Amino acid sequence: MSLGWSGMTEFIGFPKVPRLNRPIVITEKIDGTNGCVVIEEVPYEASPDQPEDVQSVVVGEGNSSPFENPSAEYWVYAQSRKRVITPKEDNHGFASWVWDNAAELVMVLGPGRHFGEWWGSGVNRGYGLKNGEKRFSLFNTRRWDVQSEASDDDPLGVLDDWTKVPGLRVVPTLAEYETFNTQDIEMVADWLRRNGSVASPGFDRPEGIVIYHRASNGLFKVTLENDQEPKGLSKNRVEETHAPIPKDVIREAMETRAALA
Repeated sequence: MSLGWSGMTEFIGFPKVPRLNRPIVITEKIDGTNGCVVIEEVPYEASPDQPEDVQSVVVGEGNSSPFENPSAEYWVYAQSRKRVITPKEDNHGFASWVWDNAAELVMVLGPGRHFGEWWGSGVNRGYGLKNGEKRFSLFNTRRWDVQSEASDDDPLGVLDDWTKVPGLRVVPTLAEYETFNTQDIEMVADWLRRNGSVASPGFDRPEGIVIYHRASNGLFKVTLENDQEPKGLSKNRVEETHAPIPKDVIREAMETRAALA
C-alpha cells in the first residue's frame, strides 16, 4: 500500500485490455537507423538560454507561418534511439540533416517529437541509394498520411510542402485491415518478399513489415529473414554464412576430388 502526501491510500487500477480483433495498418520496415526530430516552442524574447545542442528557428510577423502565434521561437534538435545527437557527435549524418533543414522542418512538421527511420547510402542495407543520399521516413502514417495522395507524377505521395525538406518521407503503407489476422500479415510479408521494397523501388531485399494495432496503440514487426530467431542470433547466423571457408578444408576437398577422378 502506498500513501500519498495527504495520507490517503493511492489507488492504481488495472489497465483495460484492448481487443485483438481490431483494425491494423501494415507498413514497410526499413533497415536504417532510428531517428527523431524534436521541435519545441519556447517563449519568444523571453526564452531561457539556448542549449548548445539545439538549433533556434524564429518565426516572425514577416514570415509565413501555420501557427497561431506569428512571433515564436522553436528549438530544433535530433535524437538517435538512445541519445541526443549533434553535427559534431552525429549518427550517419542525421543531426546535420536536421540542422541544415531546421526552419523547413518547423514549417512542415510543427512542434512535437517526430520519430522515423534514417536510411540510405552507407546505412545498413543502403537500398540502392548512392553518393551519400539518405532519407528520413516518418513512422506516424495516421498523422502524415500523404502517401494516399500518390499520383503518376508523384508516386510516393510527397506533397508540395514536403519538397521543401529534401529526403523527407513517410514509411509506405502496404495494407490496412479491419481486424487482426495472421494470414493477412503473412500474405503482405510474402508480397513484399516477391516484389521488393516500396520505399526504394527496384531494391529486391527489403527488411520486413511493421504492424500497427490501433486498439492497443502497439507496434509489432515481422522480418523477412530469420524472423523466428532473436536479433543477435540472426546476425551471427548471417556472419557465419558469409565466413570464409578454411584453406585446409578447400585443400582436402580438392584432394578428394582428384582421387575420385
